[in-house]
Amino acid sequence: MYSKCVKRKNLLLSNFYPAVFQQLRPIWRCSTINSNVKLRLYSSIVVPTGIYASETWKTNRRITKMIDVFQRRCLNSISGISWRDHITNDEVMARSGQLLALPDIVATRRRRLVGHIQRLPVTRPASLAVKWIPEGGRRIRLEDQ
Repeated sequence: MYSKCVKRKNLLLSNFYPAVFQQLRPIWRCSTINSNVKLRLYSSIVVPTGIYASETWKTNRRITKMIDVFQRRCLNSISGISWRDHITNDEVMARSGQLLALPDIVATRRRRLVGHIQRLPVTRPASLAVKWIPEGGRRIRLEDQ
């Protein structure tokens, strides 16, 4: 069960988000459209689609790196920056005016969800699931079963 969920999430991360970005490729390549408009489209369409339901994702280094690479590739493509240009990631972020990296946005959304769940009444299922302690005092991960 766990491996199916991981494979499904990896499939979404590797295929769906770049597909959303690729559908807008004619806009990214168009030289008559201002880069500010392109960045606003990126921020309003691609980013929300890319991090949809990210509050529930298990975060590890691999997934964080995938999200970060996705953002950098999108911004490079929008800005017309090639890998041959040798521009640092910090410079790409500064040129695009992006204040936060996508992994930081995902972390903020996760913290917001946790705060929301902690404020729920104790009778709500989400609150019960977070505060639940199994018999024996130890939770067993799906991988251990």
